Amino acid sequence: MNKFKRFIPIFCLIVVLAGYLVAQFAFQHGNSNANLSSEEKKANSHYESIFQESIFKSFNGLNIDLKKEKAPIVILNFWASWCKPCLDEFSSLIKLRKRYSVDQVKIIAINTDVEKQKMEIEKTIKKYDLNFSIIQDKEGKIINDFMVEAIPVSIIFNRGEVYQVSRGQKDFYSEEVFENFDSLLSL
Repeated sequence: MNKFKRFIPIFCLIVVLAGYLVAQFAFQHGNSNANLSSEEKKANSHYESIFQESIFKSFNGLNIDLKKEKAPIVILNFWASWCKPCLDEFSSLIKLRKRYSVDQVKIIAINTDVEKQKMEIEKTIKKYDLNFSIIQDKEGKIINDFMVEAIPVSIIFNRGEVYQVSRGQKDFYSEEVFENFDSLLSL
């Protein structure tokens, strides 16, 4: 028994260190706003303000008023037809659209093409069989309002508040996304 007493402090140190590491991981990878920088908080507040004011006309002519949107989760996805990562992201967005109803998750893809926009959107819709709303940002107003500097960017809102900003290509058809969205939808 005396042999094991000298290992008790080492064992306690390992337990404390493991607890610290788990807490750090949870803090860094959780969805808490506590770990956002003041710049990110300011940007999120701006996005939420613009969200409440935005009314879009979809490519097929329907009005989309974000303030009146019934789906708790709204994804604004900024893309262009020449952006390979944007196009690669579409397969996961299409599958996500099939997994969740439009009453649960609304996907709005905002096209930022400058030249031949209508033709490029039509080509992309046909090629990828897109099953979500497409918005033409003809003058670049929407991308400027949301301060998007590079694409793809997706801003995910939960009940009008920024849940996540994804810069770069994202896999929307993943267990992590399902767990997060299922959790948000159960509230």
